[in-house]
Amino acid sequence: MRKSLSQLKESAPILSVGLVQGPLGELQRARDEVEHAGVEYIHVDLTDGHYSPLELAGPAFLRATRGRAVLDIHLLVDRPEDFIPLVAAYEPGVVTIHPDSTPRPKEVLRRFGEEVGGNRAVTRGLCVLPGQGLEPIASLLDEVELLLLLTLDPRTGYRETVDETLRRIEGLRSALDGPGSPVVGVDGGVSVDSAGRFVEAGAEYLVAGSSVWRGNHHENVGALLREMGRGHHSPPG
Repeated sequence: MRKSLSQLKESAPILSVGLVQGPLGELQRARDEVEHAGVEYIHVDLTDGHYSPLELAGPAFLRATRGRAVLDIHLLVDRPEDFIPLVAAYEPGVVTIHPDSTPRPKEVLRRFGEEVGGNRAVTRGLCVLPGQGLEPIASLLDEVELLLLLTLDPRTGYRETVDETLRRIEGLRSALDGPGSPVVGVDGGVSVDSAGRFVEAGAEYLVAGSSVWRGNHHENVGALLREMGRGHHSPPG
């Protein structure tokens, strides 16, 4: 098993907090707060305005991500290979791309492992949009450690329900049953009400944004981690 995959599985379930939804103007303080609450991964959606109409964060935003937590970069960009030098400079632990954002996704994933990871173990991920299955990305599975299910299609704005996400998690978990299979993650719709259910269904990596930043950040993180722990320890069936 690849080192980055074994590290991911050993740490699961993992909570990654989306910094883009945090309080603008005081992102570094907010990041410090959630790290103090027990968050070990910080998620940043890096956009170029081309792949998706969403305008979330440009390269300058990455300066606010310096901290103790592992940096998790989601590339919502055309030609992610053009962003490899920028991404490598911030030494992320997780890099996720969209398979249709480049004509050579396998080559790009390999380059991220070699040029971003180097001597470090970097987790490479593929985003899976609502309604997508494994067929279009089957040839890429040996290059990734994470399959990140998006509950919101960043190109169309379509958002799936929690029940739809649960069915997708269960479907992927049943299809990916080998010891070297990628970890299944969820980005979007993660709340105190859904986190435990996602983990119980088989998700091991959850990205939460607004559910952390509404109200008391420290308390929200604690509540999410508790629910994820309950889902992780729930008996099967």
